[in-house]
Order: sequence, then C-alpha cells, then structure tokens
Amino acid sequence: MRLLVIVALAPLAVPGVVYGHTPDGLAAARPAVRAAQSLTISDLRVQRRAPAGRVRGSVAVGPAGTALGVVVRRGDRRVGHGTLAAAAGARTSFSVRVDRATRARLQRVGHLDLQIEVTASAPGTHVSASTSARVTR
Repeated sequence: MRLLVIVALAPLAVPGVVYGHTPDGLAAARPAVRAAQSLTISDLRVQRRAPAGRVRGSVAVGPAGTALGVVVRRGDRRVGHGTLAAAAGARTSFSVRVDRATRARLQRVGHLDLQIEVTASAPGTHVSASTSARVTR
C-alpha cells in the first residue's frame, strides 16, 4: 500500500523539483535576477594607466549577480571585450586586455583614445553606460 502512495505522488513532485524552470535544473544554485528588478549602472570609472595593455575600471551595478559585458573600442574597431557577473558589494571591478596591435600602438605612441561600454543584462532587460578615456602606458 505504501508503494502505491509513493507512485501516485511521484508525478506531482518530480517536474518541479528535478527539472525546475531552467534546462539544467540548477535554478536554486544561481543568483536570480528578475526582469522586474530594476537594473542600474552608474559611476563608470576607468583608470588612466593601462600597464601591460589592460584597461581597468569599475562600475556600480545593481542588483548583484547581474551579467556584465565590457567592450573596449578604438574608433570603430573592437580591441577588447570581457564578461563577468556583478559582485554583491557596492562596486564591480573589471579588467580587459586589448589585442596585440593595440598593445603595440600603446607602447609605440604612449597613449590611446578608447571608448569603454559596459552593458548589464537580465532576462528581457538591457542597460548600458559608456565613456571615453585616454589611457597611457
């Protein structure tokens, strides 16, 4: 008789517990950022020095766990990019290495005029901020 009760309850419990709402079933392990929560990006800062061809900076992003994309451009050309998740603290730091030709130009000329764009995304929502900066070696 107990076996019948377990079998009768199994179809009701398995889909929500085993499969969840994501294809891999790890919904509880990931920080949840809902589209209803407001995504914010503010106070984008870029360090003026780029030793070893790394453009470093920080940005204030909310809420924690938001996916961030960082794109570095020189003119119309994308010279570096990176992705990361927003930290739980007040600011999230990023570091993007630029490509070989751009590193060589930075070494040769001593400075570069770059555009840095940071994009935060959650399901159904995208917010971006950008700034221009002259970086030196």
